[in-house]
Amino acid sequence: MNLTVKRFQSSDFHWGSNKGTTDASDLGLDIFGTGLFKPLYDDACDVGFEIRSSVTGKVIRFAFDDDSHQKHCWSFVSECGKYEVVIFND
Repeated sequence: MNLTVKRFQSSDFHWGSNKGTTDASDLGLDIFGTGLFKPLYDDACDVGFEIRSSVTGKVIRFAFDDDSHQKHCWSFVSECGKYEVVIFND
């Protein structure tokens, strides 16, 4: 079952091709205090958030890409694998 997670607008990100980027502060986030890394489903360990398209209204879930191993940013991949977003820890 889907759980309620944080939702952002696509206009909150700078898009180039299928990759969106933004700074944590531009999202109004204190990364460690906001619950950005919430479980996406009640029966899985995947954590992430949703992005709603400002154009189409479609909502896509993004899961944390734990293979990124970055300290200055966090990478998330859409469930369909088509999109990536990076949030910089500013």
